Amino acid sequence: MSATAQWLLAADVGASATRVRVTSVAGDRVLLDTAEPSAHAMPSGCSPAAVTEVVRAALAHAGVPSRETATAVGVAGLPDVVAPEQLILELDALDLAVFVVAADALTAHVGAAGLQPGASVAAGTGVVGLATDLGERWHRVDGWGHLLGDDGGGAWIGRAGLNAALRAADGRRGGSPSLLAAAVDRFGSTDSLVRGVSTRPDRAALLASFAPDVFDAATGDDDAAASIVRSAAERLAETFAATAAALPGAASVAYTGGLFAVGDVLLDPVRAYLAEGSDVALVAALGSPLDGAVALAQLAATEPSQIPRHPQLIHSSGGQP
Repeated sequence: MSATAQWLLAADVGASATRVRVTSVAGDRVLLDTAEPSAHAMPSGCSPAAVTEVVRAALAHAGVPSRETATAVGVAGLPDVVAPEQLILELDALDLAVFVVAADALTAHVGAAGLQPGASVAAGTGVVGLATDLGERWHRVDGWGHLLGDDGGGAWIGRAGLNAALRAADGRRGGSPSLLAAAVDRFGSTDSLVRGVSTRPDRAALLASFAPDVFDAATGDDDAAASIVRSAAERLAETFAATAAALPGAASVAYTGGLFAVGDVLLDPVRAYLAEGSDVALVAALGSPLDGAVALAQLAATEPSQIPRHPQLIHSSGGQP
């Protein structure tokens, strides 16, 4: 146990957004919570340097010393895109009391299902499922990034919507004039859209930023947009079913992430597709991925031996037993 940890710093670092919370170990004081709309903005990005800057900025905003702070960070793209070894080296230089670095699949699972065995699917810009007994069984589903996977996620939906917009600009079948108008309104022109997607390093977030326009068009009787939402729901249902199947006896899967904030327009078709081939039930998350990071930070400060261990899902340093 760390003898000096007086504060908890938890961060959920995604491809499109970063959320941070700083509290006392007892939880009776909240110094910073960027999950609230009025809170300080945090830097975004999933590179080791960007994640480290998130922690450094949060410490400065909250005004707490690093040596008294137990930190847990959930990171999208870990370990496939973001190198955990480099991230651990950079965080170690901050002289934190203790820190935990986890894949966002784990922080999302802990937030959604608690520190319990089970199955969960997190969907935001990307999509990742996790089935685990928190011991020997750790099975990830998707989470392969927007180029090769993340089927049905925000970037997937946004890309399909932009494709329908460009098809309308060309006069090809399957185009959506309403999505074309939305794309021009959001990005300025088709040329600037294509240039941005092709050259920006945050293209996944850029694609995902168009997903709300697709949902709006789908609820407005746009056939192309409605077809995209149905296709996304079918792919998400496949991810839910595969995640449940990976944990014997799992009858339900917790869902979490910003994508599901649209509610029934997405969840209803997901449930319908699931009902066609499985008995898997969807249950709302107990909390957010940020809540999951808070729980891991609490364990790091008080009971580090209870932190789940898996070489591809979690890495920890400092204050270890």
